[in-house]
Amino acid sequence: MAENTRKDDAQLKQQIQDLQTEVSRLRTENRRWAKLGHIDGANFILILYPGELETVRARVRTHEFPCADSVAQIAVSAGIHSV
Repeated sequence: MAENTRKDDAQLKQQIQDLQTEVSRLRTENRRWAKLGHIDGANFILILYPGELETVRARVRTHEFPCADSVAQIAVSAGIHSV
């Protein structure tokens, strides 16, 4: 049982690392994304130039993120604030 738990933990860590690598790759492809920061848990902040929200949302929605031996798709839930 403990061996299975360690294996599951290792797989989860690898999946998280794979997703982080892919997000970093997406950020470098589009240098116009001003800032991406981690707030807490599953919450992040992405500061965009005007008019880029829908482009980023569509790109993330259709992107397949390599994740261990599979692929994952993630969703974006966004709020907008103007400064």
